[in-house]
Amino acid sequence: MNPNYTDFSTLDSTTQHTVEECSELILEASKLRRFGPNSYHPDDPDQTQNILRLADEATDLMHCLYMLGSHLAEQLGTDNLSRLQAMAKRQGKYHALHMLMPEKF
Repeated sequence: MNPNYTDFSTLDSTTQHTVEECSELILEASKLRRFGPNSYHPDDPDQTQNILRLADEATDLMHCLYMLGSHLAEQLGTDNLSRLQAMAKRQGKYHALHMLMPEKF
């Protein structure tokens, strides 16, 4: 993710970046499963291992999810946040909800 070209100012742009990062994470996860964690692309002069590339994409995705959580927290409203909290607790996902919107939960 290039910070010079990343716009998190709206829910729409943040959602778009999140989708892109999900696809990049999927690509790196597929390479890791196919070629192994310690393998690297033969044309890569830095010989960056697949496991490092996967971790880098996971970090980018976590950043996008944090930014997405901020927009969701702003736009959901109190009633919907309460409903979301109840759903998360019932489904055993409260910790994930807290990570997504730490300022609300």
